[in-house]
Amino acid sequence: MVNENPDLFHSTERVLLVSNFLGSLLTGQYMSIDYSDGAGMNLLDIFEKKWIGQIGGFYNGVDVCEKLGDPKPTLQEADEDAATISDYFVSKYGFNEECKVFRCTGDNPATLVGMSCKEDDLILSLGTSDV
Repeated sequence: MVNENPDLFHSTERVLLVSNFLGSLLTGQYMSIDYSDGAGMNLLDIFEKKWIGQIGGFYNGVDVCEKLGDPKPTLQEADEDAATISDYFVSKYGFNEECKVFRCTGDNPATLVGMSCKEDDLILSLGTSDV
C-alpha cells in the first residue's frame, strides 16, 4: 500500500488486526494490539516491546508502525484495559450499558492459553501466523 497508493496510506488513521478491530468495533474506540498478536505480525521487537518502526525500522522511508498504536501486554489486571460497550450496541442490540469489552487476541495465542500447557510441553501451530 505504501508503494502502490501512498496517498491512501498517509490518509489512513489506524491499521488494525482482526483481533483489535473486533474490540474497537464493540467499544467505538481503538483498542491496542497485544504483545502476542503483535509478535505474530513480525513488526514487534519482542525484547523492547516496541514496534520496529519505533526503534528505527522503516519501509521505503515510511514508518508503517505509526499507524498501529501502542502495543500492550497480553495479560493484565481484568479491569485495567477494559472499555465499555458502545452506545450503538446498547441501543441497537440491548447490551447492558455496563458491559465491559476486554482486549482481544489472536486465535493462536488464545488457543495456547486454553491448552493448559505444562513445563516441557511442546506446542506446534500449523496455522497461517508466526505464533
